[in-house]
Amino acid sequence: MDIATLNSRFGVPGQLNFREASAGMIVADVTNIHATASVALQGAHLMTWTPAGAKPVIWLSKAAKLAP
Repeated sequence: MDIATLNSRFGVPGQLNFREASAGMIVADVTNIHATASVALQGAHLMTWTPAGAKPVIWLSKAAKLAP
């Protein structure tokens, strides 16, 4: 499924957005009053998680090499 289809079928404006990350991986960005997170659809890998008003708790190293 492509990004446009994912966003039109499952996206929620201001809360759930799909985007393409490096290496063509699709990522779901989740935002709510409690936190923000990014999850790779491939393997459901949690890439980032930041509680509202706090510093990031989980993040993916910039040195990580993503591959489909």
